[in-house]
Amino acid sequence: MSIVILMCYNLLVGIGYFKEGVDYSFFRGLNPAVYLILFLCIFGKYKFFDNKINNYFLLVISILSSFNLLSGRNVDMKMMMTGFVSPILIYQFFNSYKYDSYILRAKKILMTFYIIECGLAIFERIIGTNMFVNVNAGYDGFRSYSLIGHPLQNALCVSIMMSFILFSDLKYKLELFFLGMIAILCFNTRSTMAFWCVASLIYLFYLIFTHNKQYKKFAWYIVFAGIVLAYLIIQYGFGNRLLEMGLYDESSASVRIRIFDIFNFYSLRDFILGLPSYQIEKILYRTGIDELIIENYWLMFILRFGIIFTVALFICILSFLNKMMDGRPPFEKWFIILSFLLISSTNNSMSIANNGILSCFVLCYFSFQKKI
Repeated sequence: MSIVILMCYNLLVGIGYFKEGVDYSFFRGLNPAVYLILFLCIFGKYKFFDNKINNYFLLVISILSSFNLLSGRNVDMKMMMTGFVSPILIYQFFNSYKYDSYILRAKKILMTFYIIECGLAIFERIIGTNMFVNVNAGYDGFRSYSLIGHPLQNALCVSIMMSFILFSDLKYKLELFFLGMIAILCFNTRSTMAFWCVASLIYLFYLIFTHNKQYKKFAWYIVFAGIVLAYLIIQYGFGNRLLEMGLYDESSASVRIRIFDIFNFYSLRDFILGLPSYQIEKILYRTGIDELIIENYWLMFILRFGIIFTVALFICILSFLNKMMDGRPPFEKWFIILSFLLISSTNNSMSIANNGILSCFVLCYFSFQKKI
């Protein structure tokens, strides 16, 4: 349950624990679930430092944080704690309690959360009001905020769960996958919608080439789902941002391209070790994107932490994911990992404070283990 709480930022806003726009101190600003996770790890049956990959990950985070703090560069310790340290602790904790009863309980909690998260997104879209945050519909239409945070964060976490569900032994996995697709339309995230259109076809071809008996069922599912989703888009405006704005617009997609204008004024050597926050603001102002959000956490990491530390973080994250997926068939393993990396790289969810993105992945890994 603590991991679910870690993901539900909007719920914490709704009950008044956090207030939008308030910059809390480190200890007050941490998600309360982090303290519960630390308590369980310290006083529970926990194996410390028995995984080399996790140890290297923690070492890189420690060196990066220390260097940035001592050199006056920008480092969000709330982001480091919730985004990187907590998932590692959760992974270690789960491996200390690797029993059938715990896995079954985790799966039930995860599926309950998944249904509530998707159901709330659909409900918000139907009534045109967000339940826990006060966000009005913009010029590009209404977007559900559900439980997790910004629509991009919601779509990313739902996508992580969808990719695991596809390769699970759940009886109603296609119906659950379809529920996630409708929720993504409610979050109105263009890149995620486009990704799953392509990924669904790739999964279908995989079933065909591996002579999986489910390919006919999934093919009919795609036809049925396509008709239903098309009806929702055309008749009720679900996912209207993709149709009306396409994949490219001035407020988000163009920023990812215009950010490279930085190199018209600066060389790669200037970003080897990252820059202080005031210099980052100056750079963004000079390139004309200071009032826009950079929707790519890798670019944010390069600006804040530098190329060396960003490469180290990428290696650590990829190794962390790869270790969890050990024992799965290659296609299944890389479908899940690449789904996460590709969708997450289209937004800044991993670079903000109190994000439970990697923790969501760890919970899915534990809940859908095939070998115990």
